[in-house]
Formats: sequence, C-alpha cells, structure tokens
Amino acid sequence: MVNWIMSELVRVFNTGSLEDAQLAVDALAQRNTPLVWDSKGFKKVLSPTMNLKDQILLLASSTDEDVTIQELMEWTESTNKTHYIRILKALHKEKLIHFDNSEQKITLLPAGSNNVASIVESHA
Repeated sequence: MVNWIMSELVRVFNTGSLEDAQLAVDALAQRNTPLVWDSKGFKKVLSPTMNLKDQILLLASSTDEDVTIQELMEWTESTNKTHYIRILKALHKEKLIHFDNSEQKITLLPAGSNNVASIVESHA
C-alpha cells in the first residue's frame, strides 16, 4: 500500500521526464520482494542460507506468470534436474504449487503465497 501511495506521489508531483518518473516508480515496486534480485529477467535469491524449497517458492512469487523449470534451475544455479523435480513434486503434494510436468511449469498456489510471507518475515 505504501509503495502505491509513493508511486502516485511520484506520478502527480513529477517535474522531470516520464522516463525518470517510471524509473522511480519501478525502483519502488522492486522493493516488494527484497530477497530477490532481478535484472533483465534473470532472478537470484540474495540469501545464501535459504534452502532450495524456499528459494523456489520465493522466485515463483516474484513473477506474475507461470515459471518454467528451466528458469527456476537457472535462477537457483541448480544442475540436477531429477532432484529438482523431486522437490517440485513435494511442493505440489503439499499444495504450495501446481506442478505441470507435461508443460514443465509451476504456478504458485495461495498456500504457497502464505508460505512466502513467512519466508520473507524470517529473513527480514
């Protein structure tokens, strides 16, 4: 809510260019998930001690779309796909994500979003 208000203030009181205002608003919006760094579509969890399961949930929450397994593996710098799929199946069974094996994509479910809130709190 605070970010939205700040974004509106930037929009209303901006005296610079539209591009400068957009950069300011984007910077405010980026701070919604402080544990995830995002640069041109490449994401990275900034907590070196976070387990892989929590990283997957956090990364899935940082995007509005379904996430491919390939993207998640790149973002977490993982190479063992068999192990990765085992973790995704466990998250699916816990109803934290929907894992579509045929599409090789995941969708964060509401319970997963709630879990992410706890993850963010514990790493604040």
